[in-house]
Amino acid sequence: MGVLACTREPVESSPNEGAVLTEHRTTPAARATQGLGQSCTVHGASECLSGVCLHTGADQDDGYFCSVTCKAAEECPEQWQCAQVYPNVAQRVCIPPSDWKAALAKPRG
Repeated sequence: MGVLACTREPVESSPNEGAVLTEHRTTPAARATQGLGQSCTVHGASECLSGVCLHTGADQDDGYFCSVTCKAAEECPEQWQCAQVYPNVAQRVCIPPSDWKAALAKPRG
């Protein structure tokens, strides 16, 4: 359930007044070429061979990586986790470590 609040009372200005939040928009890729761990910042999920692109950072224009679905951590690269990121409990994906830099991830083992 989402919550939205509004008021008719004047609101004090904040130090970030004038800052505008926008969503990160991608343009569709001609074809998928990026593997697990590689950047999908420009073309989003259409850029990933798996069709899964995750945003893992606070910067809205950085931290987008291709991932794959999984059922257990053993299906993900070393130091990656298999975690639920969608409301559907059946949908789990490999999540990179917080310091991950875009690169092709090596399979576990």
